[in-house]
Amino acid sequence: MRGLTLLLLVALLTALAHPTAAQDDDLDELLNTGLELLMDVQVVTPGRTSQTISQAPANVIVITAETIRRHGYQTLEDVLRDVPGFEFTTSQPSGEYPTHFIFRGITDVGQTKTLIMIDGVVQNDVSNGWARGLGYDSILSDLEMIEVISGPASALYGANAYAGLINLITKAPEDGPQGLHVETTALLGANQTLAPEISLRYKSADDLSFRLAGRYFHSDGDGGLGRPDPGLYFRGNAEPEQVLTTEYGNIANERTADGATKTLPNGFRTDIDDLYLRGKVQKGRFAIDFTYWDKEEGLGSEVVGYEYFANSPGVNYGIHHRGYSAQAQHGAELKPGLSSKSRLYFRSNQILPETGFVYTYKYQSVDNGVDAKVEDKVKGYHGEGYIAGLEQQFNYDLSRDQSIVWGVQIEQEIKQYFGISLGPRQQASSTIIRSGYTSEEEVVQPVFFSKNAALFVQDQYQLGTDYTFTGGLRFDMDDEYGQVLNPRFTLVRSPQTGFGFKVMYGHAFKAPTVFELFDEFRGNERLDPEKNATTEIEFNYRIAHTALLKANFYYSKLTNIILVAPNPDPIRVPIGPNSEYLDYYQNIGSTSIRGFALSADYQLNRFFRYYGNYAFTAGDGGDPLDNTARHKANFGVDYSWAEKMSISLRANWRGQVKAPVSNRYFQPKTAATINEIGYDYITESDPDGYMDGEFLLHLTLSGHRLANRFPLAPQLVVKNVLDAEYAGIGRQSGSGARPIDQPQIQNPSGFIPPYHPQPGREIFFVLRYDISRQ
Repeated sequence: MRGLTLLLLVALLTALAHPTAAQDDDLDELLNTGLELLMDVQVVTPGRTSQTISQAPANVIVITAETIRRHGYQTLEDVLRDVPGFEFTTSQPSGEYPTHFIFRGITDVGQTKTLIMIDGVVQNDVSNGWARGLGYDSILSDLEMIEVISGPASALYGANAYAGLINLITKAPEDGPQGLHVETTALLGANQTLAPEISLRYKSADDLSFRLAGRYFHSDGDGGLGRPDPGLYFRGNAEPEQVLTTEYGNIANERTADGATKTLPNGFRTDIDDLYLRGKVQKGRFAIDFTYWDKEEGLGSEVVGYEYFANSPGVNYGIHHRGYSAQAQHGAELKPGLSSKSRLYFRSNQILPETGFVYTYKYQSVDNGVDAKVEDKVKGYHGEGYIAGLEQQFNYDLSRDQSIVWGVQIEQEIKQYFGISLGPRQQASSTIIRSGYTSEEEVVQPVFFSKNAALFVQDQYQLGTDYTFTGGLRFDMDDEYGQVLNPRFTLVRSPQTGFGFKVMYGHAFKAPTVFELFDEFRGNERLDPEKNATTEIEFNYRIAHTALLKANFYYSKLTNIILVAPNPDPIRVPIGPNSEYLDYYQNIGSTSIRGFALSADYQLNRFFRYYGNYAFTAGDGGDPLDNTARHKANFGVDYSWAEKMSISLRANWRGQVKAPVSNRYFQPKTAATINEIGYDYITESDPDGYMDGEFLLHLTLSGHRLANRFPLAPQLVVKNVLDAEYAGIGRQSGSGARPIDQPQIQNPSGFIPPYHPQPGREIFFVLRYDISRQ
């Protein structure tokens, strides 16, 4: 309540102020991002053609460049936390998998069911489908806007646009005056956090232009120290009394000089070293653009701290991932009303061999004075993926009231599930693993080739002044998962003011990943894609250019769900000597998700804006979904005054989160559960099956042209102003069960912690300097 009181108090005080007219161009740009722009801005993602948000055949939310700057967003995760329907379980650094988030109650490992795109080029991991670029391994400063589509989008964008998609749209390099424009930014924070950033834009007199943006982000991190950890998953732990070695079997672990077990350092590595570059060259209607990123980070709270050396100096516990993409595109007006857009693209993702960690209870170094000394054996990962594709799209205006979009997309894919080594590091230039996990024998890492082709068409018809009907269809053909057909239908009423609505129905699919298809223990090459059929209704009410109210109601039916389940027929699928296919991935079961979102945006004047949203998410019969809060709300106020300063105060509130049955920490403990786990374990003080929610308040103070001859723009960003203690629910199962007598248990049950401790108050100082205007 104190956070809400503070927010209302600031809003009241700012409402009493009397702003003066602003003269600075940057401030004018910042202030002119109110409700009128947000309602009438042109979007391209919902229908592959330019149209206003109110006319677009989808539930679309736009975050403009000015909003990104005003709110002090540094990552895509920062942005999405304020968008209804998004819920994060891990933050930065995000661990072995990219940031794990839930969108409209839909998620899986690494979030493969939401597409992340940059200018229409998918950025998800090629082989594993993981969402990429939500952290400091991307950049926001060169964006024109971010378009977020909630709900199925496979009818236009194919596989994995299952829960929705996010398209980052960069600024066109030809925008702005001729000459060279250079802007630099520096971010400073605690724990040796430093992030220099540069943005260059050049435009010549003969229509040649280019843009280049880059950032290096470094932080030692807080080491996970001082974060809430009531279950002792990351503090107060010790190495086990016994260690499994491949040379001698189980042997006694070494002890301290006084005979005690060796303690493990508290916390977990949260250091970050990320590099990101993005550029574009354009001449007329022809453009070439590229992205490059390199991500070295600690694993954070990815795994429990008593099974792995999570914060021990000199012991592996981190990731090194890298990726790049490039595309060449050309647009042409073939004749009046008929245009084409052609693009060739290529992208790659790599999990580099430095990615890995060391177990505490096996394969670690031991020198106990009795047995021969053994050395650490790092469990390392390596994998790559490549896609080359061609897309040809045509837009044709049949009449003033009807237009058609159609096209074809062809892709060649090379996928590789990451190979796992034990001990000697793999060579990134080879598919030969000299010491495979766990045999320590030389093995060859498999590579999988596949082709995909797709046809799509969309017809949009204007029915009178305010009504638009859109129908679309996409047909995908893939070597791995076969053929998939996805339709969509939308009826939109979009008056200039007053009452409007959208009635939407669409299908989407999530392709099985290379791991689900080909893993040697649980893979199933006969998997079909998961399906999502969603019906949605949006009501909106627009009061001139002053206020906008929206309500979205949706129902999603999910079928062909891919889950690990016991082998139903060992005769048809024999169980191997090492328990291969004792259980494996199968298409089993179905479920439904229903929910609604309410949002309001009120523009008092060009200096003062309120906004807020609330989302309700539930499963079959309205029951709560595992790992998801039924109630979540975001709200805030933006205010600018005296042409020099602006303030943004934002809040995120989340209700309690249902823990899955496998997450024992939040469930009542019984004799039966102790027997199932195999030892007595820790739970929360009063387990009821739920994790508590949280209230977070964030503040951003921005300066604009504080000195007339010195184009400096300072900014203070404070996350979690109230220093609230909170955590994300454990990803997937949250199955880690910490033993009461921890050092005596050699192999504790589960490696996934039941919760992910999040940082307290974080303060960043940002200084932006426009060299071109000096």
